[in-house]
Amino acid sequence: MTQPEISIRLMVYNHGKYLEDAFEGIFSQKVNVPYEVVVGNDFSNDNSASIITKYQKKYPDIVRVLEREGNQEYISKRKKGSHLVNFYDILKNCRGKYVAILDGDDFWCDESKLQKQYDFLEQNKNVSLCYTGVKILNDETNEITYYDFVNKSNYIQDFNSYLRNYEPTPSATMFFRNNLTYNNSFEKTFCSAFLGDYALRFFLGNIGDFGFLSENTAVYRKHDAGLSGVTAIKSIDIERRLNCNKTLYNHFKPEYKWFLKRPNPKLQEQYIYALLLEKKFLKALIKFPHTLYGDNYKPRKLKDLIVLVKSCLKIIIHNQT
Repeated sequence: MTQPEISIRLMVYNHGKYLEDAFEGIFSQKVNVPYEVVVGNDFSNDNSASIITKYQKKYPDIVRVLEREGNQEYISKRKKGSHLVNFYDILKNCRGKYVAILDGDDFWCDESKLQKQYDFLEQNKNVSLCYTGVKILNDETNEITYYDFVNKSNYIQDFNSYLRNYEPTPSATMFFRNNLTYNNSFEKTFCSAFLGDYALRFFLGNIGDFGFLSENTAVYRKHDAGLSGVTAIKSIDIERRLNCNKTLYNHFKPEYKWFLKRPNPKLQEQYIYALLLEKKFLKALIKFPHTLYGDNYKPRKLKDLIVLVKSCLKIIIHNQT
């Protein structure tokens, strides 16, 4: 197998319905350097494995499928952790100078995507991550929408500027320099963060600037089975998202304290609403003031509790209208 310049990190879990689109988008790429596709199938119980095998047979010198069934070390870590164990394992097995991120339910729609991003990083040695615009496909309605990026043209910014201007960074468009240090500290923080592409950006921001290309090079599929799906989000998932910044702060402090310590009212409201829908009323009442006022909040009077109950009711009404 030729040493690749680019590694494509393809993460799969029950993506059989969409996976052929992902592979076809990969193999439609017109790129003048060698690349590999590193596949991590996280014990899918649909037809994902057969589709992966089909493309592995068709492109045996390009598609590398990581061993899962007989890999006791991986199985042990996966039982104790989340889907990010799969994410991390694929990353550390990528051999290319650069890594492109793709999940099995998304796909690339620009046949020059890899070449554009490869050329951009080759020309800008200070840039660690390049991302682009994206089309958002609603799987139920087939409606396509777009993210509203701050700047409509190509630009480069340092990581602190990126955080100040914080905007969507579609994972299906992420293309980065493979200069990460895969050690125990990285693995522990990354696998505990819940939001893998979000955490990855902090590690990449620590080693270089971020570049944006204004073209829409990928399609991000929004569906209920994904992390962004409306019905898929449970209170435990939102709680993990809220805790993600705490995990990253413990690793990166104090460089990004100003960002990682700031409140997220919208997500906090979603968390309380999810708890109420799940009839976890006591937990909602306990968590509500802490999400708004900090971990040290203690109700002082009975009227404080009444205010909390009224606030919870307002959240229910707001989210149902």
